Amino acid sequence: MRITAKVLQAIGVPATRIDEHIDPINGAILFAKLSTSEQVAAFIANAAYETGFFLNLTENLNYTEERILQVFGRRITPAQAKLCARNPNKLGDWVYANRNGNGGVESGDGFRFRGRGYFHTTGRANYKALNGTVGRHILPDGSEADIDFTKKPLILSDPTFAALSAAQYWIDNKLSSCESFEAICIKINGGENGLDARKQIYTKLLNALKTI
Repeated sequence: MRITAKVLQAIGVPATRIDEHIDPINGAILFAKLSTSEQVAAFIANAAYETGFFLNLTENLNYTEERILQVFGRRITPAQAKLCARNPNKLGDWVYANRNGNGGVESGDGFRFRGRGYFHTTGRANYKALNGTVGRHILPDGSEADIDFTKKPLILSDPTFAALSAAQYWIDNKLSSCESFEAICIKINGGENGLDARKQIYTKLLNALKTI
């Protein structure tokens, strides 16, 4: 299944982002072997929600003290949040230290390997895991990518690899086997954050997919 620009227009994706992402999304659909309208709609709905309709492919950590506590309350104290407010580097290094293969605070891994891609791949170990799959992907020109994402983490913010990293997450977590859209959302987000908004996007996508 291939989507058209009209599908992304139906959910309000800006025209400039449609041009940038239509081919990467279709590549991801093929890569993950999404074969039903429900699967395609679920993939795009979550990608759109997680990235602000494809405007932000890198995690924004420029938070106020209050927002830091809302997002990372279990990992950070009020005093630490005050120190990290409006300091993305410090916040990333603090909240992601010693997690998902990252080194300690002083390593800089937290900010370096902050969330990137449609589903926000986070942590050195998760970046490294993509090397043998997405990092070896056959590119549109027929050449084979040979990428070490731990050495070139910024590449995950490129639309092609942002989409493919999400497709690999879909495969690894067997999301095509989930019994419901809600179950897919929970596996991607780790909870029910934004579930109602995701459902609204999903419904619009299903309707749009009926026209292609």
